[in-house]
Amino acid sequence: MLPIPVDSPFHPDNEQGYAQWRHAKLAAYPALEDMMVEIADPFNLSSLERGRIVDLCARSNMALYQVAQGRVEDTALPMAILKQVMQRLRVDHNEGADAQGVSALTLRDDGPFKHYIPYKAQAIQWHTDGYYNEPERTIRGMALHCARQAEQGGENDLLDHEIMYIRLRDQNPEHIRALMAEDVLTIPARTNRAGEVVRAACVGPVFSVDANGYLHMRYTARTVSIAWREDAATLAAVTALEAILKHATDEPYAHHLRMQPGQGLICNNVLHTRGHFDAAPEGQANRLMYRIRCWDRVDPA
Repeated sequence: MLPIPVDSPFHPDNEQGYAQWRHAKLAAYPALEDMMVEIADPFNLSSLERGRIVDLCARSNMALYQVAQGRVEDTALPMAILKQVMQRLRVDHNEGADAQGVSALTLRDDGPFKHYIPYKAQAIQWHTDGYYNEPERTIRGMALHCARQAEQGGENDLLDHEIMYIRLRDQNPEHIRALMAEDVLTIPARTNRAGEVVRAACVGPVFSVDANGYLHMRYTARTVSIAWREDAATLAAVTALEAILKHATDEPYAHHLRMQPGQGLICNNVLHTRGHFDAAPEGQANRLMYRIRCWDRVDPA
C-alpha cells in the first residue's frame, strides 16, 4: 500500500487539512431523494445525465439511477452506463462473472455457487466488495443493477466510507491510525476440498489512500474467516466501527432502499448490505441483480 502523504486530509496528523475537507464534504452532501438520476437511454447518456452521476459520485461516492422501461434484464445495460461515466474502466473478472465481467446474482446451488453468499437468499452484512482481493485487484468502483426484485426483502443499506472515516476520526483519531496499519485485517487463504490454495491470504489496512489521494476502505462485518490484529488500539477501533454500523439507522447520511427493476447503483465501493429475500414460488423467476466490479473509480471529468 502507498504511504499517506502528510498533507492529505486523511493523514491522522493533518488536523487542519482534515477540518477543511470535512466541512466541504458535509456541506456538499446530497440528500437521498436527490441521488436518483432519471436515464432516458442508458446506451446514450445525455451530458446532463452523465454529469449528474459523476457529480454525485464526487460528493457522496455513489449515485442511483432509474432507466426508462425497456430491456432492464439486459446485462449490457449497466456496463453501458459505466463505460460512459468512467474515465478509465478496468473490470474485475471475478469467479462467476461472464466474459464481460458481469455477475448475475440470483439463487444458484450448482458448482461453486452453492458456497457463495451472493447467490443465496440470506442477508449479507456490511462490507465493501473485494475485501479479499490482492492489492493489484483492489475494487475501487462497482455497479449494481436490479433486473428482477423479490416479492419480499432484498433491501440495501448504503453508507459512504468517507462518512465512516469522519465518524471514527471525530471519535478518536487513534481509531484511524489503527485501521491504517498494514496488517490490521487478514483474510486467510481459501482452500478447496483437496486442500489446494485457490485464493492466497490477503493482509492489509482497512483505510488507505490511493495514488490520486482518494480514500479507500476495505472491510467486512463477517466474524469467521477473518483475523484482526490483536492489540488494544485495533480492538477499540473495530468496536467503534461496529457500533456505528449497528446504529446505522440513526446515521443521517446512511441510506436504506429497495431497488426496483430498472434501478441501479454506481459507486466508489461504498459500505453496503443486502437484506434477506424470499425465494420465488416454483416455476417463477427469482430476484436477479447484475454486479460489475471495477479497479477504477468514477472520477470527475
